[in-house]
Amino acid sequence: MKYPNLNWMIWCKGERRYQIAVALKISEATLTRKFQGRADFLPYEKERIAEILGYTSSWLFAELTPPASARRPAMAQATA
Repeated sequence: MKYPNLNWMIWCKGERRYQIAVALKISEATLTRKFQGRADFLPYEKERIAEILGYTSSWLFAELTPPASARRPAMAQATA
């Protein structure tokens, strides 16, 4: 999942993806590709979704980043 905050807020607000697709005037298939990270959201699409959900687009579209303690150092990755 590329945008966990976005998926979570859509679920919390009781919205459905098809409703978001209609608001953006794109197909559900296109929206699905964007949610999966196979296509990029356009800036106006991000802003429109943020407007619908009532959150900032920078937070909604933040990618999942593991905590620092879960990351392996570069040297350990090279030898593993």
